[in-house]
Amino acid sequence: MSNPISVLRRVVPAALIAAAVLLAGCSNPFQTSEDSGSSARSAEPTGITIFYQSDAQPTLWLWETDGDAIFELEGYSWPGPKMSDAGDGWWSYTIPAAYLPLERELQFIFDGSTERHHETSLAAPITADAWYDGSWELAESPDDPEPEPETDITIYFAWDSQPTIWYWETSERRAFSELEGHNWPGPQMSDAGEGWWSYTIPAEFYPLDEQISFIFDGSGARVETTLDGPVEASAWYDGEWEIEDPEPEPEPEPEPEPEPVDGIRVYAENFSHIYYWNAEPALDEVSWPGVELQTHSTGWSYYDFPDTESINLIFSNNGGGQTADLSRESGEWWFQDGSWSDQNPNAPGTPVIQSSPAPGVFDSTQQIELSSSNPDDVIYYTLDGSTPDEGSLQYDAPFVLESTTTVRAFGVNREGVAGTIVDLVFDVDENNDITPPQITSSIPAGSYTDAVEVQFTVTDNAGGTTRAYYTTEGRAATTDDLIYVAGDASSTNGITGGTEYVAERTQFNFLVVDAAGNQTEKSFFYNIGTPDRGDFREETIYFLMTTRFYDGDPSNNVYAWDNAMTGNPHPEWRGDFKGLVEKLDYIKALGFSAIWITPVVKNMSGYDYHGYHSSNHSEVDPRYKSPGYDYQRLINEVHARDMKIIQDVVWNHTGNFGDEVLHPLFQQDATGSYLNWQDPDNHLANDLLEAGARAIGGENATYAALQPGDQFQARIRALRDPLDTEHIYHHHEFKGGWEQYEVQIGSIAGDCQDLNTENPVVTDYLIDAYNRYIDMGVDAFRIDTVKHISRLVFNREFLPAFQERGGEDFFMFGEVATRYRSIWNSDNPNISTPFYTWKGANDYSYPWATREEREASVYQYWQDNLNVSDQPSSDNHVLINNTYREPDYSMFSGQAVIDFPMHWSFNHVSDAWNIAVGGDWAYNDATWNVTYVDSHDYAPDTAPENQRYAGFWPDKLSLMFTFRGIPTIYYGTEIEFMKGAVIDVGPNAPLDETGRAYFGDHIEGSVDVQDFGRYSNATGAMAETLSHPLARHIRALNLVRRAVPALQKGQYAVDGFQAFRRRYTDDEVDSFALVVLDGAQTFHNIPNGTYRDVITGESHTVSNGSATLSAYGAGNVRVWVLYGGPRQYDPGHVLADLFPLQWIN
Repeated sequence: MSNPISVLRRVVPAALIAAAVLLAGCSNPFQTSEDSGSSARSAEPTGITIFYQSDAQPTLWLWETDGDAIFELEGYSWPGPKMSDAGDGWWSYTIPAAYLPLERELQFIFDGSTERHHETSLAAPITADAWYDGSWELAESPDDPEPEPETDITIYFAWDSQPTIWYWETSERRAFSELEGHNWPGPQMSDAGEGWWSYTIPAEFYPLDEQISFIFDGSGARVETTLDGPVEASAWYDGEWEIEDPEPEPEPEPEPEPEPVDGIRVYAENFSHIYYWNAEPALDEVSWPGVELQTHSTGWSYYDFPDTESINLIFSNNGGGQTADLSRESGEWWFQDGSWSDQNPNAPGTPVIQSSPAPGVFDSTQQIELSSSNPDDVIYYTLDGSTPDEGSLQYDAPFVLESTTTVRAFGVNREGVAGTIVDLVFDVDENNDITPPQITSSIPAGSYTDAVEVQFTVTDNAGGTTRAYYTTEGRAATTDDLIYVAGDASSTNGITGGTEYVAERTQFNFLVVDAAGNQTEKSFFYNIGTPDRGDFREETIYFLMTTRFYDGDPSNNVYAWDNAMTGNPHPEWRGDFKGLVEKLDYIKALGFSAIWITPVVKNMSGYDYHGYHSSNHSEVDPRYKSPGYDYQRLINEVHARDMKIIQDVVWNHTGNFGDEVLHPLFQQDATGSYLNWQDPDNHLANDLLEAGARAIGGENATYAALQPGDQFQARIRALRDPLDTEHIYHHHEFKGGWEQYEVQIGSIAGDCQDLNTENPVVTDYLIDAYNRYIDMGVDAFRIDTVKHISRLVFNREFLPAFQERGGEDFFMFGEVATRYRSIWNSDNPNISTPFYTWKGANDYSYPWATREEREASVYQYWQDNLNVSDQPSSDNHVLINNTYREPDYSMFSGQAVIDFPMHWSFNHVSDAWNIAVGGDWAYNDATWNVTYVDSHDYAPDTAPENQRYAGFWPDKLSLMFTFRGIPTIYYGTEIEFMKGAVIDVGPNAPLDETGRAYFGDHIEGSVDVQDFGRYSNATGAMAETLSHPLARHIRALNLVRRAVPALQKGQYAVDGFQAFRRRYTDDEVDSFALVVLDGAQTFHNIPNGTYRDVITGESHTVSNGSATLSAYGAGNVRVWVLYGGPRQYDPGHVLADLFPLQWIN
């Protein structure tokens, strides 16, 4: 407990006062004639005690070496008396005082059990208690005076006025107060402050082993109470006793941590051992798992390599749970979550203060929120221009500025380190001009078949000279660039510059600056001609969440609104376009030629870092952007590396904040953006949402006054009948019928409000919005939540529109989330993966003119497609008689799919293989299926499905990269990043503990890339990541697939379990390959000729139409390619510089 003297006075209960013993005008009634002559404590010797440690009660036999058998004199017979339990495994026996002094050597036999039988002796003279546990230890002599206690024992009593104290040992009725020379009612207690009174018991009465009785007398009332012994510490009484713990033994001073040595020191978390080799200069070899790490006071484990310049090492838990091969050079290094740092990543940094809003110019009162770079920093600030110190205002809540003010602030972290004072200047004046100028084009940016002419017009709200600077070089414009137009732009028509003739792909980047210094950056991209996107089956895909990949610009990092629920130490919005541009070479070094990024459109929800809660489909979320790094820049940088970009799109739903264009719920600024859109505490509801608020809270309710839960309900009400008069959203409330029609007309989650995609207003808006992204150069769409939209809507609206805009090679593939180990989901084609790859024979016979007709048609379409037996089949994927055939795509819908049945079965490679070869007939052409093992949503069934895949990867990858389909991996798979972590827990745990953790620490560094999968000069953490065994495995498979067209686009025939042949033929190439994974297989009826194994470089000639091939070991693979005939090229030894690898060998 805390010292009661320092707390508020406590009142003695009235019942206790009423029960007090009233003693007046008499001596101590408990004193007897026997008591009156006693002294403080008897000093007569009481004997010497022998202590013995045993796990069972022992007996003791004792005699003088050359004298009497003491126990026989006591009347005991062998093996002597049982010893008494003294606690903590000790047993005791006291030698009677009659035998003292013990001036001869004593012999002892302790007999506790057959395992505990000890004979020993103790040299004379024996003057103190003795302990034996294999050797003797002696206490001080019993004749020595009682040691002084380390602390006094003080009695505290809570009372209104100064009391007296009378106390005695209850059992012996010895009045200590009288022995001290006091008369009844005893000495006065001393004032201890705040209503407490104290009295210190003299040391001569210690130890207080027995119960003590007290009478406190004050103000004509007395209180009698007892305190049970032993009393070893001060005690407080205010109706009940509270005891202070005895003064603890002072902790020994910690031994100072050894200073880092000249050489290498490495720290690690959650590992016990370190194995090392290849030291320079050389060190003695150690055997696996190496040596134990030492414990540091910071909680880290560490190990020193004095005078060492470089070393290779592995951390492990005594051989289990090991890292990949690591290496370090001179210095101090911390290893955490798979990456290195040159400073303790757990230590708080020097505080850096920021504000929201940022300092600037404002035309109205501003509420200022301060924050520091560490979440537990203390912030001190001033508003009067004075220098802040730790006696200044301490920040604990936002404050309001009504006029121009300089906020001076600094932070102090938990280790007492103070940051630099920052000056945050807020120019607040209602006359300030804060409206940026605007620039528009005479024709919309986008795709055009032929050359175009374009002019640009600038407008501004105030007079003075406005200048528009521009560049067409693919970078952001600055005030050092060419001026396109300048002048007073405040008139209605503004100012218009000259005509620009655009005959090729061109991007105009403008910086427009008005007289007040307000700036606008805007880009216009014109794509002239039809882009040549090629066959997307030639690609392999690296899937990433942009915000979780790499942080190229910390200044745009943003915490999600629900961050307080998560404990995230870093912003959820962390990665950005700039970071992705900077790490495109890393992805290409792995061998991937396409990136699939999560949705880029503007989002709005409490936890929207992933991009699936849109609030404006036509605008890119500004939280991804940095100066000079917008979405167009990212697309251009991807294409500059001969790569492709896949944009994740969501047409099924928006978040629950409506859509700024289609169905706004909040007041908007001149650009159409919600006012305060990233400040949920200051959203301004529009009339529609206020009507929703009244529907929830009553006729006088306002949205701002509602509690958050009711605000949510108000938003939902504004998306439903009768307020959604235009039927922008479906009004059906989803009741959990995942296999029923309502799955296509109900909102499946609070942040997934189902758009009415049967409404032409909705589909026209979505088509117009996403055509702009195609015009910017996006190469493909990955379509989210496909089974929640009728196939009829896809086939009549979305697919033909985007195919027309993007060209015949514009690739679209959908997520039909059929978590089912079968091709047909619950035997219902409408919600099954293959279904969406087909056109319906009668798709254009359904009425389609109005919303009402479309709603009726899609319901009838569902009813018309309930039978599996009515569904078409295809052999487009099948290789017949070793001859490639032109596929029949006349009934192809235009939408490929993620192979969800294969994904769901991938916990065991045999299950994935079987469901693929057994079900490919149901797809229009399964060679277009996008394949993966795990993703941002799911791992395979039973893996378990909600955790990042932690099983054996190599065999799954080897199958994916050689079998039909387009292989895809989710970011971090290359190092088994966060394996076993729960993929998505919402705002209920830190993101860095989930499968959506930030990956950037693992790709710090750089790399020079010569081609896909070919690189040099990798540095930093990126070099370690690229050298991970699984990363090398993936890189090798990418190289092999890229070298063999049959593995990209070929039809296949099965020759055995995971043994197959593939062929692809066009006007330029004839590619034929035999593939065997983990086993041996004899291929019959194959073309004669010379085959090259691209894995080993070996060649083999087939003359009799058969060959037996093998590749033993899970993850191993052989790919034999026929060469030498027309259009059959020798691929060579593709893996010459990599083979052998850990699993491909």
